[in-house]
Amino acid sequence: MASKKSIKENKKLSVDDNGYFKVSLDTFLYNAGIVGFIQVLENSKSEIDKDYIINEQDLSISKKFLKKADLSQLYIDSMIKNFGDKSTISETFKNIDYLISKEGIEEKEFNSKINSIIDSLSSNSIKTGCETLQSNGLKIKIQENINNIKKNKKDIDKIKKYLKEIQNDYRNNKEVKQTLLMKNIMYAKIQPFWSNKAFLNPQKSKKDLKNEFYETFEKPLKSIIEETKGKYNCITCGMQTSSSMDTTFLFEVGVDTGRKKSAFWNCNPDSFICPICSFIYACSPLGFRDIGNLMFFINQNDSIKTLISMNIAGRIIDEKKDAHYIAYNTIINKALDEKMKELNSIQVIIRNKNGYSFNTIGHDTLKIIKSIKGELEVISKSYLIIPKDNRFDIYKICLENILNFRNQWNLIYLLLMNFEKDGEKGYTINYTVKTIFTILKIQIKQNHIFREDINMNDKINLSYIACKSGDEMRRIIIGVNNDRNLLDMEEKEADNKLRGLVYQLINSIHTSNIDLFLSNITRLYTGMNLTIPNIFTRIFERDEDFKEIGYAYVLGLKGAYYNNKEKENKNERGE
Repeated sequence: MASKKSIKENKKLSVDDNGYFKVSLDTFLYNAGIVGFIQVLENSKSEIDKDYIINEQDLSISKKFLKKADLSQLYIDSMIKNFGDKSTISETFKNIDYLISKEGIEEKEFNSKINSIIDSLSSNSIKTGCETLQSNGLKIKIQENINNIKKNKKDIDKIKKYLKEIQNDYRNNKEVKQTLLMKNIMYAKIQPFWSNKAFLNPQKSKKDLKNEFYETFEKPLKSIIEETKGKYNCITCGMQTSSSMDTTFLFEVGVDTGRKKSAFWNCNPDSFICPICSFIYACSPLGFRDIGNLMFFINQNDSIKTLISMNIAGRIIDEKKDAHYIAYNTIINKALDEKMKELNSIQVIIRNKNGYSFNTIGHDTLKIIKSIKGELEVISKSYLIIPKDNRFDIYKICLENILNFRNQWNLIYLLLMNFEKDGEKGYTINYTVKTIFTILKIQIKQNHIFREDINMNDKINLSYIACKSGDEMRRIIIGVNNDRNLLDMEEKEADNKLRGLVYQLINSIHTSNIDLFLSNITRLYTGMNLTIPNIFTRIFERDEDFKEIGYAYVLGLKGAYYNNKEKENKNERGE
């Protein structure tokens, strides 16, 4: 832990002589907080270059503005603006609107939506939210009407009457809507980042949300506006202040100064942050982009403006695509758009239910990604599900292999070994042999893009030649020796006849056993009095060549090589 002396020496002064607090970019979570805090400022009537100033890596905020601003309300408004539309409560009231307005709805659909509404509005968080509102003097009957719906589930007219009353309570009172939305947002979007403070303190669950946030974050901030110094040094900005907060409330990155004093020099905790930095940390969820069950942040900290550009612009998301594909594709496009000239490395942080994951996308990785954008699009919708709900998102695995400097051989092996299991209990195969061949092309580009002694395109052409040789053998075996597309019955016949051979070839490639591979190939061709293709002479140069040519040939045996563009495009789309 840094000493107070080193903080004073290395940190910029936090208090500007002209009446501003100054903070600077720091760790990824703090940077996300700065991006989120700026959103809070933008949602107010603040003026840039007056109420707040962005200068490269520094953000200066007017003390005069902070003193008069309703920061707690601005925080709540920003959270609802960012996350409200996708919250469970929003979806619940969309269902309510639908059931009220829809005539002649089928009983099955009606019951399904009613059960979903009951589950949503019967949750503990919504119940406590309603109790809080009632204790504040608001006469709402949401819980009463939910109980009435439970008692009259067969009477559609009565149910619609109760739904209208619930709808009126929600739509006609800003405080009701705000409270219920925040009850969803605070557990789904805020709690993954920080907890046990303000409205996320379990002992304050029935208290007013805005007031709890005010007491915890806003009031301490405003109390230091007139201060010039204090007994605590903020470990983030270096400010001397009489008011401080430890970092315990920050999940996975905070330090419990009360229970873990041994982690500090002489057991003297010095891990304090000032009220303005604690407020900034509280804004960190706003800095992350929200996609499905993922939240991610691109920590490209050249400047605050770069951070904003990388993480805020273009927040409209295509919800029809897989969350991992959207997240990674957004990251890639942003990285390439912003950094094409210099291709600097960037840090990507993803927050999911398991915690934070970190990836650094370097110069070389960005170059690889740029070269395979077309291939990544082809595999974007592909996945594999095996028994016990093990889902493999092929795009995600493939890209993570690149980000972590791993090859694609294990992925190719996995997909090939499970390809024939579609329809078996617990298996869902949403990819084709064309998908696997596309991943093979990605692997070839990974292998050779930086090699000056080898032409990458030549290597790809060799894989096509090997794939075509495999296809030719596939046709010979079933007696269809021409270029037309095989009929479905012919495809099945070929797969049945080749299953044993393909299995042996795949395992020999996977274990890098060239002798076993050639033994099978030789037996196959000599047994049919055919000349062994010259392409196999290229497998002796290096193990990578063996795998590239070997897998390409196997994929040809599996039907990856064909010319019908309509069928090819359909399969590439995962249809």
